[in-house]
Amino acid sequence: MRFGNLKGFEWDSENLGKVSERVSVEIVEEAFFAPAMVMPDTEHSSPGEVRLILICLSLQRPLFCVFTVRHGWVRVISARYMHAKEVKKYEGS
Repeated sequence: MRFGNLKGFEWDSENLGKVSERVSVEIVEEAFFAPAMVMPDTEHSSPGEVRLILICLSLQRPLFCVFTVRHGWVRVISARYMHAKEVKKYEGS
């Protein structure tokens, strides 16, 4: 997926509260510009909102992020560092 034509990130108190306190907004945003895997989150998407999963293994700590794009803005739904078992699962992908 290309992110070049997006306007930026939409942050407010609602989605900031769903980002792990150990993960900064800057780290989450950096993941969108680093090598990463992006895949649909079919389990949590709805007809009105497509959700995507971004997995970035190239940062200091691997990051798991769920997001959507609304009117050209990336809206992060949740973000957290990955557990060792998850990293092993996706390293082979």
